[in-house]
Amino acid sequence: MKQFYLLDLIRGSAALLVVMGHLRSLMFESWNGGNIFKIIFYAVTSLGHQSVIVFFVLSGFFVGGSFIADKNKDIFKYSIKRISRFYTVLIPALVLTWIIDSIGIYLFKANALYGGYSDNYVLKYDVTSRLNLETLFANMIYLQDIIYPTFGSNGALWSLAYEFWFYIIFPLLWFLFLSNKRNYKIIAFAAIVTMFYFLGLKGFIYLLIWFIGVLVYFLYKEENINKKIKQSKYKIILIFAFICALLMSFICRTWGLITDLFLGISFGLLLLVILNSKEISSIYLKKIATFIANISFSMYAIHLPILVLIIAFFTKGNVLEFNLLNLVNYLIILGFIISLSFIFWRSFESKTYIVNSYLSKLLKKWRIKLNEFK
Repeated sequence: MKQFYLLDLIRGSAALLVVMGHLRSLMFESWNGGNIFKIIFYAVTSLGHQSVIVFFVLSGFFVGGSFIADKNKDIFKYSIKRISRFYTVLIPALVLTWIIDSIGIYLFKANALYGGYSDNYVLKYDVTSRLNLETLFANMIYLQDIIYPTFGSNGALWSLAYEFWFYIIFPLLWFLFLSNKRNYKIIAFAAIVTMFYFLGLKGFIYLLIWFIGVLVYFLYKEENINKKIKQSKYKIILIFAFICALLMSFICRTWGLITDLFLGISFGLLLLVILNSKEISSIYLKKIATFIANISFSMYAIHLPILVLIIAFFTKGNVLEFNLLNLVNYLIILGFIISLSFIFWRSFESKTYIVNSYLSKLLKKWRIKLNEFK
């Protein structure tokens, strides 16, 4: 699939918004009114959950689209690619979480942050209760937020579990409806029913949002639809629809999954507008988009335990007043997280191709032995 720099910029910005939201909640007091600058800052840093919905749609477009584009529909190569992508980041992220949380609990065990009673929406539980081997193993097989809690202070890992199972469900659905082999259909159906049982309503809604991205991929291939989208009146309508859905997600927070679904649909429509817009021409903006997209997964996976330790050290678990000096410190910490994310990406995620190559060789040997056995 070709590179879309605009989508890279959106993907990276979405990850950054998640980090900004978590840092603001851990560092600053809850909203209690203020000037226009404070309103804008708190509004922008309250888009973390909405950013995850954007992630789901983009994931459906890229991952689902790449599977559809593969004429051979090689489920083994697809699985190896997805496993390499996820575990190259997840395993070192979990180890890092254990190390950082253990240090934080040892140094600041009486801290309100690690105890779960500080004034923020990020940590509402005792971190120690989730720092054990059972929870670690459950997170390694992507059961967090489905059966088990997320590991340690790394609550951001919740969305990875759903996305992982979407990667499995999608090809199973493909074979269920398009395969001519009855045995495959039975196995696929049984597996899908089992997964839906554990994912529940929340997982089902998020899967629908993920499938919006897949649908966008199909629509993007339709020339007639793209011609209509390029017309200015349709662009304005779809952009307005996304803004309305975004506002609804703020105003109607109690609606939860309903507003998530509306937001996913509206962003899917907006995605068609973006795909039919002029690509980024500035070479510098392309470099920024590529950089922030490259580190986005790593940044998402490791930022939270690092932030908790930093805030526990500097504020002793107490929230700070929103002022210029504290805002400067906020930006310094944000820059530090971006730098660490790059180092983590360079050390682990950028080596995904090596893991993929190794597993592919194992698969090739396994297939050869299987053919010899037959």
